[in-house]
Amino acid sequence: MIDEKQIIEELRRGSMLAFNQLYEMYSGMLFSFSKSLLKSDDEAEDIVQDTFLKVWIKRKDISPEYAFKSYIFTLAKNQILSGFRNKVIHLNIDNHINELELVLDENAETIFFNQEIHRLISYSESQLSEFQLKIFNMSKKEGLSTKEIALKLEVSQQTIKNNLSQIMKILRQQLKELRMFGL
Repeated sequence: MIDEKQIIEELRRGSMLAFNQLYEMYSGMLFSFSKSLLKSDDEAEDIVQDTFLKVWIKRKDISPEYAFKSYIFTLAKNQILSGFRNKVIHLNIDNHINELELVLDENAETIFFNQEIHRLISYSESQLSEFQLKIFNMSKKEGLSTKEIALKLEVSQQTIKNNLSQIMKILRQQLKELRMFGL
């Protein structure tokens, strides 16, 4: 049986062989874990690669006394959560419009993309009820918790959670459409 602590010690000294051994031991499990959360082979593979890149960069800080499996799964989980947060942050519609207008030139191709983005953003807004738009703004723009929103709107926390889930589903779909345009 391979002594993981010894492999970690070798990794800490910069051994590529030790790094490759750890990659072989854990990359499959990490891929499955990531894919179960992301539902995408490509995104899961990116998480695996980024996680092991961080392992290499932080190799000197890794303690052989702690479970390496827990360490890499925590790294992967944090990257996935960070990715989710970034997607939510980028859904701020006003910021999207402002950033895109600053970046895009006014040539025929960019005008088309700009019009298409405005259409998708308007469509996204139209898919949300007034109540959902209010919840989304309170949650994402004002930073209120589900409990605070529920108290302000005098509804249950579960109602807020259910609506946030529906909102995110709608907005994720719109993000997919934006990605089709390479944005």
